[in-house]
Amino acid sequence: MDRKKQEKLEKLLLTKEEAMEFLGLKSRTMLNFYIEKRGLPYLKIGKFLRFPLKDIKRWKERTIEKAVA
Repeated sequence: MDRKKQEKLEKLLLTKEEAMEFLGLKSRTMLNFYIEKRGLPYLKIGKFLRFPLKDIKRWKERTIEKAVA
C-alpha cells in the first residue's frame, strides 16, 4: 500500500486518544462505554482498538439526540 493511501486510512480510524478528544470524553468514561457495550463503535485490530471516524460521528449525534429528547 502506498504512503498516501496509508495516511488516508489512518485518518479514518482514530486511536483511543483521538476518539476521546473528538468526543470530549475522559479515559475512564471511554473505558466504561467499551466495557458496558454502550454502542460505541470500534474495531479490534490485533491488540489495538480503533474507532472509525464516520461511525463515531454518527454515534455522537445519536447520543446527543437521546440526551436532548
